[in-house]
Amino acid sequence: MASDRAQIRRRLSRMDSASRSPRLCWRGPNTCCFCTCLTVRNEDNDDCSRRASTISMLESLQKHEESLTVRNEDNDDCSRRASTISMLESLQKHEESLTVRNEDNDDCSRRASTISMLESLQKHEERGSLSLEEVTAWSQSFHQLLKNPTGRNILMEFLQSEHSDENILFWLACEELKREDHIANIAEIAKSIYLDYISILSPKEVSIDASVRETIDKNMAMPTADMFDEAQVQIYVLMQRDSYPRFLNSPIYKSLLQNITASANALDSQL
Repeated sequence: MASDRAQIRRRLSRMDSASRSPRLCWRGPNTCCFCTCLTVRNEDNDDCSRRASTISMLESLQKHEESLTVRNEDNDDCSRRASTISMLESLQKHEESLTVRNEDNDDCSRRASTISMLESLQKHEERGSLSLEEVTAWSQSFHQLLKNPTGRNILMEFLQSEHSDENILFWLACEELKREDHIANIAEIAKSIYLDYISILSPKEVSIDASVRETIDKNMAMPTADMFDEAQVQIYVLMQRDSYPRFLNSPIYKSLLQNITASANALDSQL
């Protein structure tokens, strides 16, 4: 009995010690399901941490690139604006230079034209082709001015200085057409007048109403000597209203009238 009790005690002691010592998985060390799950979870946590760190770095790089892009775009905008401003300033200076040159050229052209007209007037005076009555009559009636050959020439020179001589040239061409009798010549002159003064492609196109222009276009199929009469009247009124008052106030006419008056007074004093 004593030996049996000793054996039982030894067995209980072994069982107690066995229960107190850690148990190992029957599959061997590090092969327990629970251990494996813990390992996998740790690896997943490490992967998540690395992914979060990588995403954070990528977002930071993206923001940095966007910031650099905005800065580059701002710099490009500033460069383009500066270049545009520089070009505009250069163009403005060029235009100002051209304007000054054009004004100088216009002044020179007007002076040359005035000198030429004064020389022409002087020649007329020397020839004695003008009288005080004629020159005075020009200021009383536009019709008297156009009827006088010398008056027409002086008026044409004045209109050339204003770059509007196409009006009187058209009026004179219409007068020439109305004096023509031959049908063939009428057609030829009418075509020439149309191309020179009526066509919208002509650099010397006169200003007439659209309805009058349409009528002329229709009549060009069978031209007549009086087909431009309505247009001629409109140009006559235009010259009488606009060009004629400026002519009477121009230095050319005033100088002519003054010289003719002085010459007439000198002749009267000698008598």
